[in-house]
Parts: sequence; structure tokens; C-alpha cells
Amino acid sequence: MTATVREERFQVLREQLAEQARKLREAMPIEADGLWDDGQVPQRLLSSRAMRVWLGIAEALLDDGEGGPTPSQLSWFERELNDFFASSAGLPRLVLQALPWLFEASPLLSGTAVLPFSMLGKAKRLRCLERMEHGPVPPLGMVVFMAKTLVCTIFFEHPEAQTRLDFDGRCLVDEHREQVFQKQILH
Repeated sequence: MTATVREERFQVLREQLAEQARKLREAMPIEADGLWDDGQVPQRLLSSRAMRVWLGIAEALLDDGEGGPTPSQLSWFERELNDFFASSAGLPRLVLQALPWLFEASPLLSGTAVLPFSMLGKAKRLRCLERMEHGPVPPLGMVVFMAKTLVCTIFFEHPEAQTRLDFDGRCLVDEHREQVFQKQILH
């Protein structure tokens, strides 16, 4: 295959991908400044009690002593978590929906408290998570690790969280693409 034929095939593929991307953008909700539009109502997959557990995990994990997540960040987190669950399928979705119930029983399992997880204060929730993660039952530790990973992955996509971490986004910029873009603008 010659370089010209290869380039023509790549061009056709690029055009097909661009068309598919255009159709997806039309079908997906419009984003405003990287955040979901507040008017958008996410698909509700989790009960309010299950969401309280996930928010409780987030509040306990993300309080660095200088303050935890703001109410707007938690609201954003809730929408993103629902979106994450909506895009999960089958067994993973079932497992993700079962996790809050395990966490509700975790204070009793870890010997931290008798109350359900969602009714504990931040300090006790964090202590409960630590005891489960480092406790004598390794599968529970893996469950806590998975939940912490999920919470942090979703939360640190928030622009305010990225700013707090001094993330400037430079690693996401393809310099060559930027140079080509600048040339196209100037010509």
C-alpha cells in the first residue's frame, strides 16, 4: 500500500469519526464551562439513602483539614456519580449499587459504632473506612479501596478541585495540535 492510499484511507476514517463525534455532541447534554448544566436532571439510579452514603464517603475522604468539599462540589459530584452509574452496565452496576448497603453496615462490621455509616460524623466515618481497609478481612479492604478510588477519580475531575491541586492542564495540550490550530486561525 502506498503512502498516498494510506493517507486517503486515514482521511476517510477521520471524516467518519468527525461525523460520529458531531452526532454524539448533538445527542449529549450541552456542557457549560466544563460543568453539567444545572438545569439538567440526571437519571436517578441510586436511592437517596445510597447517595447519602456515597456523599458521606466523599466528605470523609476529601476533608483535608482546610475544609471539605463545598455544597456545589458535592452537588456536582452527585450528578457525576449518577452519570457514572448510568454508563455502567450489568454486573458492575449491580456491584456499585450494592456497595452503599455494605458501607451502611460497615461501622458494625469494623467495630467502630452501632449506627449506620450515613449517620456518623466525618471523623467516625473516616475511622470506619480506615479500619475496614486495614482490617483482618482483605476483601473488605479491597472494597474500601475501590470505593475510595471511585470517589477520588470522579471528584478530582471538578475544575475547582483541579485548581486546588494546582493542576494547570498543560499535560493535556498537544503542542503540535496547538501550533496547527494557531496557523489555521492566522490564515
